[in-house]
Amino acid sequence: MFTAAAGTVLSLLAGRAMAETVHGVVVFTRHGDRTTKHYGAQTLTNLGTTQNFQIGGDYRARYIESSSLTKSSTSPNSTTASTHPSPTSTPQSQPKPSTTEANPPPLNGYQYITLQGIPQLPDAIWIKGDDNCPAVTQASQSFESSPEFTTKLTSTREFYQSLFPVLKSVYDITSPEDLSYASAYDIYDLINVARLHNSSFPSPPSQLFQLRTLADSAEFAYNFNASQPERSIHARTLSSAILTQLNKTVALEGALKFSVGGELRCVSCVFGLAGLTEVSESFYGLPDYASTMAFELYSPETRTSFPEEKDLWVRFCLRMGLLGVGFLAAVWDREESLSWGVY
Repeated sequence: MFTAAAGTVLSLLAGRAMAETVHGVVVFTRHGDRTTKHYGAQTLTNLGTTQNFQIGGDYRARYIESSSLTKSSTSPNSTTASTHPSPTSTPQSQPKPSTTEANPPPLNGYQYITLQGIPQLPDAIWIKGDDNCPAVTQASQSFESSPEFTTKLTSTREFYQSLFPVLKSVYDITSPEDLSYASAYDIYDLINVARLHNSSFPSPPSQLFQLRTLADSAEFAYNFNASQPERSIHARTLSSAILTQLNKTVALEGALKFSVGGELRCVSCVFGLAGLTEVSESFYGLPDYASTMAFELYSPETRTSFPEEKDLWVRFCLRMGLLGVGFLAAVWDREESLSWGVY
């Protein structure tokens, strides 16, 4: 397990950024703002497409315009998440916004096409390694038999049932008993989406914060338990794929420049698998819309040729949404120590 090194590495990172060569990058990203998942067939909103455009521009500036990663291209084995930008639709039974969405799409209303990456079949499990996996399903559902779940279910019952007047218009919520910690993420998602797109929607900040932290705790527990590895098969699959891509960059001496994919639950699961929750409790939380993490394979000096393996470093960069001032970075050295800084 990685250990946190003492002190900040801000100056260290800044020094490397002035003279370094990035040879390859694997980026894992969460999509931008979308309609609620409760009704299925969710789509990106105009705000969501704008967020995706902005984060893409930030990575372009970081790797392409800065020339830190030259001649970037995607490999045939790279996984590209599907995007389906379209106007926001509101199901009849969903709490309706009082005003239309205020965020115009980027690029002056440019009509996006649907982008579908078709990788080789074995690589398709990158972004959703828990799909149709009985072992993950069984391990995840075992959380509901735990003392932790039972305690949360009981202690939050009154809080969740108090939300019935707000959610009673949702077609399958017919009584207060339909609302509980067992649906923590679904309830948070319903209210959060309504709040984002309806300024008059009743959602006090303290209430939303409680909904968010309860959803965080439930989703993390469903997807990670150190004593039950089966619960995090999807994160282990992703971690293996990231290592594979970085090794390809090494084997191809930098010919593979950029790989990309994304899925919400995998990200928080990776936090637990990498021991990041021991660095900060913030890693128990779900990543916000348009959050990204990147694994950079680089040399801490300017190079014109691909280096030997002993001269390669791996940097983990994390950006939680678009509100941060920069990337949170972790640098692993060959003694497996972990240092953090912001740049």
